[in-house]
Amino acid sequence: MVHAADAIPQHTTPTWEMELLVSGATTFGLLQLPSLLDRTLFHLINGAASDYALYLKPLWIYSKVALVTLILTFLAHLCLRGYWVALVGMNSVYPGGVRWERLRMGPLARRAAEATTTGADADAAIEIADNRATRVFGTGFGVAMLMLVPIVVVALGLAGTVAIRAVFGQDVAVDAAFWGVVGVILLPGFLVSLADRRFPGAIGENSPAGRLGQRILAAYGRAGIGGRSNQLIALYVSHEGRLRMVLTMLAVIAAVLLVVLAPLMAEECSLPILDDSLRSGAQSQPAYYADSAVDRAIYSPRPWIESRVATGPYVQLFVPFLPRRQLGAMLAACPNKSPGVDCLAKVIDLRLDGGVVAAPFEMSVDPQTGQRGAVVMVPVAALAAGRHELSLARPGERNEDGSPVEPDRIAFWK
Repeated sequence: MVHAADAIPQHTTPTWEMELLVSGATTFGLLQLPSLLDRTLFHLINGAASDYALYLKPLWIYSKVALVTLILTFLAHLCLRGYWVALVGMNSVYPGGVRWERLRMGPLARRAAEATTTGADADAAIEIADNRATRVFGTGFGVAMLMLVPIVVVALGLAGTVAIRAVFGQDVAVDAAFWGVVGVILLPGFLVSLADRRFPGAIGENSPAGRLGQRILAAYGRAGIGGRSNQLIALYVSHEGRLRMVLTMLAVIAAVLLVVLAPLMAEECSLPILDDSLRSGAQSQPAYYADSAVDRAIYSPRPWIESRVATGPYVQLFVPFLPRRQLGAMLAACPNKSPGVDCLAKVIDLRLDGGVVAAPFEMSVDPQTGQRGAVVMVPVAALAAGRHELSLARPGERNEDGSPVEPDRIAFWK
């Protein structure tokens, strides 16, 4: 016969075992996906023209927020479930709850401690911990599911834009095509929902218009679009209130956005709280050298050479091709022909110790990141021993004041 103190409390959430299984089994698998998502979508962003890249970036943000929300939800749930398991186990070892009279505490400290830990009622503390873990699991999963709607809408908008421009020609503006497709997707549901809320009862439920409206809203609900289509969030709102749900979502999404965007911001710009006086002139940052960079930047890739020390007659230089930044300058440099590596060479303005490098640009791919670009074999056999510098312009990139960004300057030694 199992003693009452050794049994799992009767009010325990019935799904606790499945919650632990899902969290434990999927967390470590999900941890492998962020880098794969980054490489896939950044490859598309870096290879797309600026007008398409403008909408591919939000697609990456929505996808990354959904994925990171799931990961953080499962990690938090595992910790909270671990705390609950510890409470159940300790209640079995030490039944009856905390013996406050045996602790050296003043009356005020004891009252504050009892209020914080639900007094001597161990079962109440266990139930609170149990409900908290389930609530985090359910609401976190619900918030992640909310992100699926903008992901699907943006993806369909991009697919529709590509199809429209393929049929009607490339003269169709990407912005007009994209928002036209998004409008076709969202406008019917918005209009029906607006009419239903502003004029309740004006449209008969059994009238043709009413039945059509119900079918439209049902279709949007099956697609996950609509305030009540996410049952996890609807349950939370109906019991906890809309204000609490809004504040919870804002806190979760703000924290996740910070996790998602902080590395991207650090990759694209320096932090203003740091002294940038040492960033001028030639650079010897690890990202410029293949043998030093553990992970090369994939959203704002920089050119790189193999090593700081040149040991042969050539230095192999890789120059990334970024249409969203470079294409405008390339079209201006080669107005009468399709832009290619020759146009890329013109806008990059590669120089060695201040002199123009006449070596040809040849199409290639970065083997680590899959980034498209050009390889240049820079001849260095005639150089004297010592320090030298490669300089590459950064076309299409501007500072906050509108001035051109300083060229990449890569130092090496022979």
